[in-house]
Amino acid sequence: MSTFGILLKMYRERAGLSQNELANRAGMSASAISRVESGERGSPRKRTQVLALAKVMDLNQEESDTLLSAAGFAPSIAPELAVHPRDETLYRIAQELTALRTDPQIGTAQVRFVEEAMLLILRGARAALPEANLAVLPSGAPTARTLGDEERYLDDLLGDFITGPAGAGPTGVVPDAVGAMPWAVLGAVARSRRWELKRRLAEALPALLGIDPARTVPLMSILRDDPPDPDWRTDIRRRAIEAAPALWAVQPEAAPPLLHWREGDEVYAALATLDVLAAIGDEPLTNEVRADVLPHIDSKHQRAVGLYARLLDNSAADAGAALQEIEQHQGDEERLVRICLARSLGRLLPSRPAETLQWMRTFMGQEEAKPVEHQNVRRAVTRALPGLIALLGGPYDEPALRLLRAMAADEDVHVRRALCDALPGMADRSCETALDLIEDHLLQDRDQFVRERTWNTLRRLMGQGVERAEDLCARLIELA
Repeated sequence: MSTFGILLKMYRERAGLSQNELANRAGMSASAISRVESGERGSPRKRTQVLALAKVMDLNQEESDTLLSAAGFAPSIAPELAVHPRDETLYRIAQELTALRTDPQIGTAQVRFVEEAMLLILRGARAALPEANLAVLPSGAPTARTLGDEERYLDDLLGDFITGPAGAGPTGVVPDAVGAMPWAVLGAVARSRRWELKRRLAEALPALLGIDPARTVPLMSILRDDPPDPDWRTDIRRRAIEAAPALWAVQPEAAPPLLHWREGDEVYAALATLDVLAAIGDEPLTNEVRADVLPHIDSKHQRAVGLYARLLDNSAADAGAALQEIEQHQGDEERLVRICLARSLGRLLPSRPAETLQWMRTFMGQEEAKPVEHQNVRRAVTRALPGLIALLGGPYDEPALRLLRAMAADEDVHVRRALCDALPGMADRSCETALDLIEDHLLQDRDQFVRERTWNTLRRLMGQGVERAEDLCARLIELA
């Protein structure tokens, strides 16, 4: 039975329709429906027939698009894609992936293996095509072109598949007719249950605000009210809050509603709000939001959050006072207090690098080859990565490099992922430092997201003609 036949039977039975009833209402023969469901016949050849079936079975937008894709047609939100042969190929690939996912004899790990292999092939092709002689390739491969901004966002955000048309042009402006589909996909991502996709979307919000604030603000609102995850609590909400400074720069009136307390928020959302207020620096807004947020903090966290608010204030007005407060609380064993101390270091690093680097070494230290601090404290130290990278090549180059190496070798994957997120900035500042960290630590990392982000940096450097990056790319593919 084909994927289309499986879906058709599932949707028909859910709608409580017999094959005869479905055929009569959709203007088709009952024998045709029976043969499609049994696998004796393929999907309908006309798009209008698929849409008629979807209408009779009362499918929603997502279900209709799934049925269209299984039949080899583009989703209804972008019917113009159906005329392009390359898009038809993409949907045939999607159809085969759907068949893999619904095959009871194939496990999820096996499906994931196929998907990751396809990603490696696509990324390798993207790296090789600029130098390829297309005249000798089979089937007359289409002319290679640079991916638009929006496609790159979709590639990074959605991760396991590529979708959408060309997106933004060189000016960054997305035409309405072309840009509708990617934004619709991003809206579906924001409403989905897949945490990793939403995380990628939330982290891309500042960049998306630079492309189209009007379309990004609704995404921020959806993510701001994301239902608490049993494992991650309000982590997606926190990331939406962290994008508020970028929103303040383009639509300041839209930022305050995102910062006020929402039912279901927890302490890390409050800490993120304090960070945002410090970044925006608007005193009336700071007073208004703090008066709303701080009373909602659980009593067991009040002391730590109050300490963090003071540290943020002093980091801007009196760095010495902030360092003195850190010193006074260095023996405090409450974990959230220690997290707040570590979070404040990034703001102190530019003005007081020597003392701040010492505190960073303390929080990232080890005894008997084991970290002395909890992983959440070490993760908080990674918030200082931009400032740490800014020290490379200067008088504090050596201690900064030692800390970067400690992060690259940390046992907590989220510390290593944070370092990989900062790799592009590190490569801009000191290309050899970034390549050394990749070669010595990140090439051997088995985490798929570390490898993905390492690959993206290497591909970027290859585009700049860095020969060593080409060698490391080849090694990364071999290790994969």
